[in-house]
Amino acid sequence: MDKTKNGVLTLTEVEVYGVYEDGLHDISVTALQKSTARSTTCQVIGEAFGSGETRRINCGPGVKGSVVRVSSLGKMPRPLSLCEVQVYGTYVTANTELINLAYMKPTKMVSVYQNKVTEYDPLNAVDGSRSGRLYSSSCAATSAVKNAGWQVDLQAIHLIKEVVITNRGDNYGVLFLPHIWID
Repeated sequence: MDKTKNGVLTLTEVEVYGVYEDGLHDISVTALQKSTARSTTCQVIGEAFGSGETRRINCGPGVKGSVVRVSSLGKMPRPLSLCEVQVYGTYVTANTELINLAYMKPTKMVSVYQNKVTEYDPLNAVDGSRSGRLYSSSCAATSAVKNAGWQVDLQAIHLIKEVVITNRGDNYGVLFLPHIWID
């Protein structure tokens, strides 16, 4: 892919793959431009994701951002689990091939859930695996906290079209998926 003169990329979609028992919902996807502190809400999702479900969140035309943030807007503390987040886009050129701009980019969460076997590192959500297997280190998860959040730094400003989220695939996969912000 070729960059434009100003290095701006086109971001066309984001995929998020989630987790948890009582429904992945009440999330927001936001795009943020770190250099200007400008953000755009891509979509707020109120309805629950099913176990193993994948959803594509269309960000509309012209949404620019260098950080994609997925956050819970719930008033009750609860974990946020994401098995995969994929951010698709293209450079601003004649090339229209979509690429996953989030793949193996730097990530962070407000907290990292750990048990005796696994640590649910935020980088697990951008490793390219859509398996939805929480306990095989393929998902990211926070501890149960208010306004749980996860984000990926795309390391450049992109035009964002879509975020794709896939939910955890086990018996606890009806998860509250929080609001997703592309910042």
